[in-house]
Amino acid sequence: MLGVNIGKNKDTPNEHAENDYLLCLERVYPLADYITVNISSPNTAGLRELQEEQSLRRLVGTLRDAQEKWAGVHGKNPMRYSGGL
Repeated sequence: MLGVNIGKNKDTPNEHAENDYLLCLERVYPLADYITVNISSPNTAGLRELQEEQSLRRLVGTLRDAQEKWAGVHGKNPMRYSGGL
């Protein structure tokens, strides 16, 4: 079983974070048995700002849209969500 943790590059400003997550998702989707979305690394300055409700809703919405696309292409869904969103 292969699990993959995706996140944004430390040099990417938060307003462009979605692009990093989408690129990572696209690259690992066909290989992964499960994918986690990292929004809390203490080594990435400002990353926890993505946990703010509006930012998190936008990011999760974007990733869910991409997930539907890649699930259709690859015939599988390695992404799972938990929490109150």
